[in-house]
Amino acid sequence: MPQSSLTGIWKLNVPASNLPFAPPRSVVVDIVVEGDDISITENSVNAEGYAETVTIRARFDSQVYPVKGSVLADGFAYRASPGAHLAGQRHESGGAHLHRDNYLGR
Repeated sequence: MPQSSLTGIWKLNVPASNLPFAPPRSVVVDIVVEGDDISITENSVNAEGYAETVTIRARFDSQVYPVKGSVLADGFAYRASPGAHLAGQRHESGGAHLHRDNYLGR
């Protein structure tokens, strides 16, 4: 089961990030972990100024759960990882397109 150290509000440190695309103006992610359940609300503003709020309610069971508000993904699947490490896959039109490992630090 994931550690509760994932729970919190996380802000992307744009200057310290090495991104393969135009960096967003801001990304703030609110994560709540309760047992095997995870709730994520991501508020972002991309490089062009487009604001987006994405919400995901899922479990750490590698099953695909729907994403609301995203132009990039239909669903996400998460699996248990130790510490402040969030591992998941983005799904679009039923297929996995991106494996995402996020290492979160305060």
